[in-house]
Amino acid sequence: MSSPTKEQIAIVRNNLSTLVEVNLEIKPDVMEKIQNAYLLFTIPDESDPGMSIVLSMMEGAFKAIGEELGGEAGGKVAGFLAGMLSDWITKVPNDMNRQFASYYERYQETSRVFTAQLDRINQRLNPENNDQGTIDAAWNTKFTYNGQTVAVSDLASAVLPKIRSEKYDDLADSLIHSHNQAIWKQLLKQNFYVPYYTWYHKGQMPGPPPWGWVEYRLEYYKYCYYVFYKYYDGAWSSDKNFYVYIVNEYVICRKDTVAYHYLNDACCDYLFKDSSPGKIINPKGLFTRKEVVDFLGIQHVETVPYIDQIGVRLETSPHFSPGEFRPLVKPQGRELLEIQVTEKAQEDAVFAAKLAKDPKSALKEYFDVTLPENVSLTVVLEDDQNIGMIIRGAKRE
Repeated sequence: MSSPTKEQIAIVRNNLSTLVEVNLEIKPDVMEKIQNAYLLFTIPDESDPGMSIVLSMMEGAFKAIGEELGGEAGGKVAGFLAGMLSDWITKVPNDMNRQFASYYERYQETSRVFTAQLDRINQRLNPENNDQGTIDAAWNTKFTYNGQTVAVSDLASAVLPKIRSEKYDDLADSLIHSHNQAIWKQLLKQNFYVPYYTWYHKGQMPGPPPWGWVEYRLEYYKYCYYVFYKYYDGAWSSDKNFYVYIVNEYVICRKDTVAYHYLNDACCDYLFKDSSPGKIINPKGLFTRKEVVDFLGIQHVETVPYIDQIGVRLETSPHFSPGEFRPLVKPQGRELLEIQVTEKAQEDAVFAAKLAKDPKSALKEYFDVTLPENVSLTVVLEDDQNIGMIIRGAKRE
């Protein structure tokens, strides 16, 4: 067990004080963002999202701290904070082991308990009030995040901005923005999905994709995202003088509704940075349209022939194979699920811990995948000390 110098203790205690202060400062803003999101979605905040959801939201904010600090030191700070929270999965704090009335209340209490935990570590490092044994124990307290073990002592390698400095304000703004992104991402994933339609856009001359048509449609249908992915000239048609662009129209819809209920205009105005790719319409937006479509996933609903401005209906051509209509939809099955689960576990320690403890429940909670009762599932989180091996088709006695 290592013992710190006075200088190292001072650096770590200053960093912990900054983390406590910034968490207290952003708390009212984040709570306001939660209320604002539910208000714009016109969804009542009257259910507890569960500890894992709010912990995942806060983990995203810690990544923002790491990015602001940069380098290995930033990674250590982010890993330490995320490790503290992931530890709650197996060691639930007493104040958190209960049901809450809303997302708002769950975050409020999570933030309070997290701040208190940081402050306790800070107080145990105080040489004026503790003996060397207590200080050493606090100094060597360790947490594990994504297979990486980080100790309190690692905070000595970073220097957080001084409270009320310009860089401190930038850090606070980054944390609020990251929290806001996580809130919207969670509510979108919980309440919306993305079906898409295929259109055939007929033109008379070769040229670039008709983005003007896209911008025109977005004036009326703000909840859409368009991708032009296939071009055909007149070579395959009896009419050699026109070309065809195939376009996917992705629409963001409410789940579990009889008729389609699309993401409302107020949400779209607040949420999206861009209209068409690369065209920024709201620099303060939270996500690009592509980012939202990517994390919500894609479901093919139907194919709609596009009737152009002169009323000519272009029917489906036998030259278009079914696979050409789904270039952005990955094939479903075990291979895709393993990729998605691996990516999620690499970025979310809360999910990784739940996956290791109860993999079937974790798949159901995060991916809405239900495995048959007679099918067992074993997950190995590989690191330097643990590896897994898959043997397919082995003979059994």
